[in-house]
Amino acid sequence: MKDKRVSILKNAVCPQHIPTYDGSDQSTHPSVLSFDAPWHGYLYWMAMTPYPYNNDGLEDPSILVSNDAQTWIVPEGLTNPLTPAPKPGHNCDVELVYNKECDELWLYYVEADDIVQSWVKLMRSADGVHWTKPEIVLHDPVQKYSILSPCIQRMQDGSWRMWYVDTGNTGYQNQDNKVRTPTSEDGLHWSTAQPGYQLWHLTIWRDPADDMLHAIYPAYPNGTNCDYCKLFYAVKETSQPWKVFPNPLMEQGKDGSWDDFCLYRTAFLLDREADVLRVW
Repeated sequence: MKDKRVSILKNAVCPQHIPTYDGSDQSTHPSVLSFDAPWHGYLYWMAMTPYPYNNDGLEDPSILVSNDAQTWIVPEGLTNPLTPAPKPGHNCDVELVYNKECDELWLYYVEADDIVQSWVKLMRSADGVHWTKPEIVLHDPVQKYSILSPCIQRMQDGSWRMWYVDTGNTGYQNQDNKVRTPTSEDGLHWSTAQPGYQLWHLTIWRDPADDMLHAIYPAYPNGTNCDYCKLFYAVKETSQPWKVFPNPLMEQGKDGSWDDFCLYRTAFLLDREADVLRVW
């Protein structure tokens, strides 16, 4: 019987030559921008990382440019990688964004310590050659592979939207991958669920004095259940995303104490006169 399967896309006959700083020319995870007119001399800008023979120790952010989308070179004056591999851990998963408001390239990438935690970091450049030091925009202090492959888009209303894959602590072997979608007003501060935890019963209080929203909520570590809840805190200013604090606001007491089990849904009030937060 004739095979009726039809491929919509066909791969190239041969790969493009993508030079890498380590000399292997084995690259992965490309992120490409195109401009209607050359931006600092080039129509195409690419971020990528080397990944020779699956060696993530060399998976460090790098920049290439082209004017025909075929021939790629390192822009004059730049030396790849933009930042070296952390110790311990590795870099990976670059995403290149053009911020038209400030006429800059913004390069996001993932760093994991391969022990307990991971980050999304950001570097910025006004010319594609000189880059700022990495700054943290997302952090999971309790899971090492919960933020993978961030992709970022500017929405019509000017807000920022990120999608990333959460694989917990098991990475490529995980069997319960999830897509997370934090948002941001400026590309720097991202609203996100409590990293490494499952949210449970939520309490939100609006401060009538300044219209700020305050939230205290129990959440339990991934892989456990609500018997292991701790209390966390988040705050939202008007027209701003939620600011989530990664460390628990309150934890269970020591074994044998009255509060040595889970901490559950709260009620709370902010007493401004006494400068006291009352939590039930």
